[in-house]
Amino acid sequence: RLHLLGESGHRARRCRRFRLQRLGTRPQPVLDLRRFGTDTKRIVDVLKAAAKKRKTPLERVDVRDVALVRASYYLKQSKSGAIFLRRQDLPEEAFWTYEELKAVAEKAGVDRYGYLFVALSYRWLSADHPDPDGFHLAIIAEVAALYLKDSTLTYGFEKAGLDQNTADFALFWDFASLTQKPRTADEEALFMPGLRASNIWYGHMKSVCWQQKTLPEGFSFASFRDNKTGEMRTPAQTYEDSGWCFIESIISAGIKYGFNRLDLGKRTKKAMRKGYSGGFFGGNLKEVCAAKRPAPILPDEAARLLREVKIFTAGSDVDKVIELYRSFFEGVSQSAKVLYFEALEWGDEEAVQLAAVLPSFARLEKLWLNGNKIGDAGAAA
Repeated sequence: RLHLLGESGHRARRCRRFRLQRLGTRPQPVLDLRRFGTDTKRIVDVLKAAAKKRKTPLERVDVRDVALVRASYYLKQSKSGAIFLRRQDLPEEAFWTYEELKAVAEKAGVDRYGYLFVALSYRWLSADHPDPDGFHLAIIAEVAALYLKDSTLTYGFEKAGLDQNTADFALFWDFASLTQKPRTADEEALFMPGLRASNIWYGHMKSVCWQQKTLPEGFSFASFRDNKTGEMRTPAQTYEDSGWCFIESIISAGIKYGFNRLDLGKRTKKAMRKGYSGGFFGGNLKEVCAAKRPAPILPDEAARLLREVKIFTAGSDVDKVIELYRSFFEGVSQSAKVLYFEALEWGDEEAVQLAAVLPSFARLEKLWLNGNKIGDAGAAA
């Protein structure tokens, strides 16, 4: 039975009480890839087998193909004026371990600990380093400071009896979370499984995604000659034009709770003053940056846009990215029982787009749309 809930007060309150999806607290044997030495094929086989069983943010940390950096480490880097390094060059203390995250998650409880995981979507500013001058880092550090001061994360720490002054979270930032070039054979074996696992970080219902779409003023990407074809290519000049950014955007728009996906380009000074989640009469950062996100789209439409509209620096990435989204969509559409799209300022256009996608969600039982502005045309769809 499918429930389309309106804006009545008692139903709006009820929408927060449905059963939450667990993110993976069951015990798992520790994966120690070091015992395989330089046997790259064996490492890949082990990673594939583990990935089939471990499909939640917490479980994937134990697979080792993805490393999560402490937000507190980025804050220190930003304050010191340093740029952050690739994964292989970061010190061990920069990373969370599975055991540390699991301990915090168990204390925080299933209702809260998805907020421990934040994925960053942004535009690389150079081929060698995504943020050579610390532009992105300064913005992320400012938002992270608010997140650690006043958010569902800090409420969870307080409720669990954890010290709010030591609140921290795990950030998925590709340059520091996935192995980067140049890679050894072992590091290469970790890269593709980690890249495929990005679906989990961007797409999980309970994790958080920040889109940092802003670019430095006057910034532009220079054209370059393709080494394979010899042709001159012009990179995507904006976040919206980039194929990789687009795929992160639509994956994070798939089933994620409304206020867990923020477009930081919409932030205002007023919203920042009100805090991440606080302030009277609304208008805080979370509410301002969550509004008007796109509705989910079908894999065929995503493939069309990726082939015909979006831009890739490497043309060979197109098929890879199409498969990433198709794999994500097929997985969530066959398993999701609840879709929670509250207060996103959606109108008829988004409702029509959503209606085209809903038949694919075979197990869907509840759809939460309260707080939107859907009219007759959208309802009819």
